[in-house]
Amino acid sequence: QEFARRRKLMLGMLPQVSGLELESAPNGTFYLFPKITLPGMSSAQLADHLLENAGIAVVDGAVFGANGNGHLRISYASSYDNCSEGMERLAVAMSKLVAGKEAVAR
Repeated sequence: QEFARRRKLMLGMLPQVSGLELESAPNGTFYLFPKITLPGMSSAQLADHLLENAGIAVVDGAVFGANGNGHLRISYASSYDNCSEGMERLAVAMSKLVAGKEAVAR
């Protein structure tokens, strides 16, 4: 029940995050795997940027194979409060990138 609660939280917050798009909701796992919609940015670059600039640890989707390139794996295997805070940080960090207020190291 707790994972379902966190899943609902994350799925509810993700549409508010600019630059990411979820193609399908997870059914049997505790991860989101959204597609990056910012042009010219690799999933590795974005994962590094989020860690260094927003304190958010996500996984570069490319480590899961070629089809994962351009995606991020975001876990909700943490506490509800941590998931909420992480999604809030993600929304802020991504809005800055989309608005061009921050640049990702190339």
